[in-house]
Amino acid sequence: MLPTLKDKVSLGVSVPSYRATRGVWLTGRDNVNWATDDDYFFIRRMISSFVEVTEDMERAEIIHSINWHALMEIDRNILRNKVVVSHIPHDVRNMLMQPEYLRAAPFVDYWIVPSFRAKEYMEWLGLPNIYVPYGIDPGVFYKIKDDAVFKDFKMQYNIPADKYLIGSFQRDTEGSDLTTPKYMKGPDIFLEIVKKIYEKNKNIHIVLAGPRRFWLRRKLSESGIPFTFVGELIEGKDDLIENTIDRSLINILYNIINVYLVSSRMEGGPKAVLECASTQTKILSTDVGHAKDILEKKQIYGDILEAVDLILDDIENNSLKQYVSRNFAKSKQHHMDAIQPVLSDFYRHLKTGGKQGAQIFKEIKKAPVSFRDRLFGRRSDGKKISIYFRFQKPPWGGGNQFLLALTKMLVKKGWSVNHDLNRNSQVVLINSFHIEFDKIKRLNRSRALILHRIDGPTILVRGKDKELDDSIFKMNNEVADISVFQSLWSLIETLKLGYMPVNPLIIVNASDPDIFRPKETDVNMRGRKIKLISTSWSDNPRKGGPIYKWLDETLDWNRYEYTFVGRASEKFKNIKHVEPVPSEVLADILKQHDIFITASDNDPCSNALIEALSCGLPTIYRNRGGHPELVGAGGLGFEEREDIPILLERLIENYEAFRNLVVSPSMDRASSEFITCFGLRT
Repeated sequence: MLPTLKDKVSLGVSVPSYRATRGVWLTGRDNVNWATDDDYFFIRRMISSFVEVTEDMERAEIIHSINWHALMEIDRNILRNKVVVSHIPHDVRNMLMQPEYLRAAPFVDYWIVPSFRAKEYMEWLGLPNIYVPYGIDPGVFYKIKDDAVFKDFKMQYNIPADKYLIGSFQRDTEGSDLTTPKYMKGPDIFLEIVKKIYEKNKNIHIVLAGPRRFWLRRKLSESGIPFTFVGELIEGKDDLIENTIDRSLINILYNIINVYLVSSRMEGGPKAVLECASTQTKILSTDVGHAKDILEKKQIYGDILEAVDLILDDIENNSLKQYVSRNFAKSKQHHMDAIQPVLSDFYRHLKTGGKQGAQIFKEIKKAPVSFRDRLFGRRSDGKKISIYFRFQKPPWGGGNQFLLALTKMLVKKGWSVNHDLNRNSQVVLINSFHIEFDKIKRLNRSRALILHRIDGPTILVRGKDKELDDSIFKMNNEVADISVFQSLWSLIETLKLGYMPVNPLIIVNASDPDIFRPKETDVNMRGRKIKLISTSWSDNPRKGGPIYKWLDETLDWNRYEYTFVGRASEKFKNIKHVEPVPSEVLADILKQHDIFITASDNDPCSNALIEALSCGLPTIYRNRGGHPELVGAGGLGFEEREDIPILLERLIENYEAFRNLVVSPSMDRASSEFITCFGLRT
């Protein structure tokens, strides 16, 4: 039986090699000579010494995929009869936000994860996994000691020799859309950081390389920030082929810059962290992927202002230099001779147990998540769905507001939506516990695909009613085909309580884009009070009432004015309290304010917060529940109420930057993800 290697943090495991009799079929490369192809050839090189890598999938005993997407192209009957191993090439949360992963997940016997963060999530999900870090070839990425190389290279590309060089070599747009920033890579975050640095120190120069840098090149030019793009200046078409540059060139780039800046919102890597460690390049990163596994605490920034301060300090004092040797030492754990024994050990157990052993292991391990392929093979007569929910006229709670907006968007996309069900209903969306359980059980289970939308856990949100959680997941396990959670926090906390959701995924709530959208005019706060606002449908004290009361008694009312809309558990003296209002009125009120404050505790995916973000408001938020996932770089989180006045001052001083980084969940995307779920039946 294969161990999960939970406690095996040392990579120097020595095991005997062996040969699989029927071989391994390796798949998953993307054929563009970039990161995924690197992973493919690195893994192939390592496992070829102890298994037979075959080009014939039919005769292979094991299917090993560099990413789970490739498995969706393989017949399910083949996957059922072979041992299936798949890497998670990106953030686990990102995988869970793609409904398509449910096509592959039921057939994967073992997952390979590249970071301790990813391993922790997979352990909570209860999925058999092994930690295999990203590999690095020290013969490709290394410190160059010949200064003449740097001098010649800088002259060739007109890179100034007397400036502090900040590097970024990852793409910032999608191939399908070369005009808008790629959300996960965070080029907008990079831009706001270097803009703030340039305001305070003009002695910087940006060095860009790699394909699809159109957005950042344009924005740097508009901002007047000097930069060099190492590549062909191609406009009007995808430059993936022309500007996917050679690794030897990237190695030189790492060696000439003063610091590399990672600004990603979600990552499996990023590879730049490992490459900088190997080339002994100074680096700062957001807290993504394997950054914490390799970098020191002071190299990981929580918000844009922290990154600005760290780089300004490095310009003056070379303060990041102290971490380079420690990063380099950790990079050695990613060399082939360190990783290969782990894979050899892993494959030895696969060979011993085969598919039967893999399945036995999956049954013995009590997984909180239940992946089932019973949703496949059903047929739908058309674009029809039943959203089974008792709707209320707004203003009402978040679930009601989201499902109303979802219904509206689905109808726009050509779906027929009703709010009841009969025995022949084919696609049904049920919400939490707001249903008649017996009526759901009477559906024709051979036809109906049931999506169960879940928030909570109730015990954490309300501080009571655990029996409600018990009933929700009893129902979930009896009738659900897909469990839709609203945030990673909600899913992980549910798993920690021991519940077993069926086929879980994450679809983040969104608001009605026809109602909640940013105001079109710029914000000018000069010569007037700063306008703060909070909203809540519920008057449960856990929605933040006591903290709002403290602010009511503490804030400088010569500087601020504050509106609270909705139901409050407290009475206010200085905060203006407005009773619940319809959505259209609420949107107008939100757009009259500058900053949103939310103090709710353990809110899984706050509809009030989403509405404020959709109106373009940067946010001060309680650093609990799903708030950090929603706000991202568009605000600042507090641990204690006493932090709020200080954070307000920081946000106001840098208001334009935070406002530019407000990103609200998209109803178009949320509805498309639900539609993808509906399509999983075929």
